Amino acid sequence: MNNNEINDGIDNKEHVCDIIEKSEMLFANIQDNTDLSVRLFSLLDGKILDEDIIDAIKIDCDEIIQVEKLADNYISQIRLYKNSIIKEKNYKDILNINNELKNLENKSKKLVEQILKIK
Repeated sequence: MNNNEINDGIDNKEHVCDIIEKSEMLFANIQDNTDLSVRLFSLLDGKILDEDIIDAIKIDCDEIIQVEKLADNYISQIRLYKNSIIKEKNYKDILNINNELKNLENKSKKLVEQILKIK
């Protein structure tokens, strides 16, 4: 094995570790969005008399909670990779999971923005 092969392995592992860290940050953002939406709902619940608006907010909050539950499944997979020896064959799985978390974080963010517009 020459030095280039050794460096390539290190670079790949470092890259994967960065992806894992970014995935954990995405999950934290999703959790923050869930917390925010639940707090907003509790603040608005007694102040908005229009039942249709309350129902719409409730639906968005429920969907945000479902997004977090799905994201929790993905972050659990990421943590399994993080706690084990990362092998090159797992890199693609980690990248796919990170992409799914990006999509879920974006969806969660849009749902919170939708609730904020109602306010």
